[in-house]
Amino acid sequence: MSGCPPIVNYTQDKFPHGNVIVKHFDKLIKHPTPQLFTPHRGEFSKLFWLEKGSGGINIDFVHYDLEDNQLFLISQEPVYYFEDNTTIKGFVILFKNEVLPQIELFLNVQISLGLSNNKELEKVMDCLLYLVNYEFALIDNPKRVSVLHYYLASIVQLLVSEHKKSCDEISPASSLYVQFLEKILLNGNQMKNVEDYARMLNVSEETLLKDVKNFSGKTPKNIIDQYVVLEAKRQLSFEFKSIKEITHSLGFSYSSYFNKFFKKHVGITPLSFRKLHSCIYIVN
Repeated sequence: MSGCPPIVNYTQDKFPHGNVIVKHFDKLIKHPTPQLFTPHRGEFSKLFWLEKGSGGINIDFVHYDLEDNQLFLISQEPVYYFEDNTTIKGFVILFKNEVLPQIELFLNVQISLGLSNNKELEKVMDCLLYLVNYEFALIDNPKRVSVLHYYLASIVQLLVSEHKKSCDEISPASSLYVQFLEKILLNGNQMKNVEDYARMLNVSEETLLKDVKNFSGKTPKNIIDQYVVLEAKRQLSFEFKSIKEITHSLGFSYSSYFNKFFKKHVGITPLSFRKLHSCIYIVN
């Protein structure tokens, strides 16, 4: 990310019926201030369809190479931007999470999938993407909203299914594990003790530990800490907050506690991380 682009938040967009927007890249890129190349974090999820793609995208500090016939599905939490050398043709579907309330994808993860090596899946996705575009053109007709949601849900379900095939999952995600992740998203900035989550979920710590580790290979504490570290990185890099403000927003009583926690997991202090990854100058 070169220079110091402004922070952009797509929540300025007004959603029509159905809480879904389809935007083509060529129109977005021609905008006087192209938002695709600036850090984003909105109150919705995104499905990128790259008919043609080269360059890269950065999602939560991880670089992904772009290619033709590629899909990216990103939940509302991650910060992302297309890198400066990127050329893209296709469109993005923006949608609020209530459109697909049962999809476990939206528990703070992202999925990328190339279709070029799977011709059968490519044909199905091409058809579904065409239908989403078609139905969006009819979005002013309330009777068509549920059809648009159906096609979008089908795309997401296919992506999640294909993603799971490539994951080294020990067992299918249980409802307890999904509920645990949901609670972290809602309370992770303030609640950091496994005991509190077990009590909230009305299970013992032992049950929660067994269930979470069975699926993820990690302990509940590992996952809680991982969430807090990632959220800290996001705020340090992309938000106009001082270290002190971030300390309190993440539920730490003192900056010294936050500094110690962050350095333990990242290897450097929050201020050092900000200097490496942020264009924002803030007096701490």
